[in-house]
Amino acid sequence: MENRENTGAGFFTTITVPASSERVACPTVLGNRTHARVYGLKYGLGFVLFMQDGRLHLLEGYSCGDEDTTNLPLFDLTFQITETPF
Repeated sequence: MENRENTGAGFFTTITVPASSERVACPTVLGNRTHARVYGLKYGLGFVLFMQDGRLHLLEGYSCGDEDTTNLPLFDLTFQITETPF
């Protein structure tokens, strides 16, 4: 992880992958169906991974409801991964 920004509606985490890592052929956007029940949010978070030049680049977490994520402790969340929103 290089950087994490809490936007108030979710977060963006920039991921640094070593240039020596092998590139993969895949879509530039992955996920869209991954969600998590998160302590402190009624509707949880959804997640999307973004690829750049064949390597992981960015993880986006977004609030599934109209909930503020500003006070969520992003480095110490209690959560459960699920495939469907709530």
